[in-house]
Amino acid sequence: VTATDIVGDWSDPIFLNAMGFDGSLFHDDDDDGRKWFLSMINDHRKSKVFGGIMLQEFDINENKLKGNVYNIFKGSSLGITEGPHLYKKDGFYYLLTAEGGTEYGHAATIARSKSITGPYTLNPNNPLISSRNHFDYYLQKCGHADLVQTKDGDWLAVFLTARPLSPQGNCILGRETAIE
Repeated sequence: VTATDIVGDWSDPIFLNAMGFDGSLFHDDDDDGRKWFLSMINDHRKSKVFGGIMLQEFDINENKLKGNVYNIFKGSSLGITEGPHLYKKDGFYYLLTAEGGTEYGHAATIARSKSITGPYTLNPNNPLISSRNHFDYYLQKCGHADLVQTKDGDWLAVFLTARPLSPQGNCILGRETAIE
């Protein structure tokens, strides 16, 4: 949906694709200022779900995807990769993804590349955010993150989390959002 003012009036929804879920837009600051759409790719062949993270250019004049579809990331060994977000800093593209499912194995991992279409190299210190395998932590199920830079240049992460009543127990407030 689009609007010239955040309070509205908003346009009717624009269909982009049905390849997966957790779509995200990236606005590149390169010379031509292209816009890109990222999404998890659903692949249900042979009982798998994740088929990669796709990237395709978004044409803001025609409000549609155009050009090649790139499968830019196959995920890490944590699996169940989704929720892609792309950032650019100091000549690198950084791809932040949610992995490990949304339960107690949840995590946020990051990879980087010199080219928007990859290849993306995983951070050797992944996961970037997680409480997996630390069931004594107060916050659990940490993952599915996004990054923001403050006006003072600090980087903060917002991410999903939950507070169980007992180790690996029920979380009566469901998913919550934390900032670090």
